Amino acid sequence: MLLIAVLFGATGLFGATGWTDDFAAAKAKAGKEGKCVLLAFSGSDWCHWCVKLDSEVYSKPEFLGLATNNYVLVLADLPQNKSKISPATYARNRELAGKFKVRGFPCGIVCGADGTELGRIGGYVKGGPKAYFGEMEKIRAKAPAAAK
Repeated sequence: MLLIAVLFGATGLFGATGWTDDFAAAKAKAGKEGKCVLLAFSGSDWCHWCVKLDSEVYSKPEFLGLATNNYVLVLADLPQNKSKISPATYARNRELAGKFKVRGFPCGIVCGADGTELGRIGGYVKGGPKAYFGEMEKIRAKAPAAAK
């Protein structure tokens, strides 16, 4: 587990450009830019599938290139080692997990710019960046025009 945490810390989402941990700011940006929000819940230092999703999808330039055109990307991490993020961020992420009734990790939730859930991708998706992005787009395509 320690090796996974070290590897994740070296290459994970917190080091990737294009991601934020501030859902409120992401909603405001999405509203200004006419985008949706991808709210990605992760257990970065304890969830094997979260680490795998990050290394195979979320941190890949291919995914970031596809996703950032239509989405603002938010990481809501809930690590076991709480020193990895600020206490305020951890508390905010726990509150978001409760609000969205997240029951398993990883969990990707596509939201409108107002923060309304449009749909979710529960768990790991095989196939890399294009497959995961395709799942996001299926959700966005079904959303009412006002939510996009």
